[in-house]
Amino acid sequence: MGDWSAGEWLLMGAGMLLFWALLIGGVIWLVTSLGRGGAVQRMSAREVLERRLAEGEISVEEFRERRGALDSESDRGQ
Repeated sequence: MGDWSAGEWLLMGAGMLLFWALLIGGVIWLVTSLGRGGAVQRMSAREVLERRLAEGEISVEEFRERRGALDSESDRGQ
């Protein structure tokens, strides 16, 4: 290691920091993206409708209308 200058040591250290930052960032991105996708896919249409009502996105009247449509769809499917 006698031939290495200070600049080479700094470059190697910066490369190592960049490597670990990219690795950790990739793992975090993977975990969060998998977590979001799984929760959305498991919600039924009824649950989405109830969530939208609870968050105030739709009115009670619109909720009842859409719930009725969902119920009639499920009745026809049986």
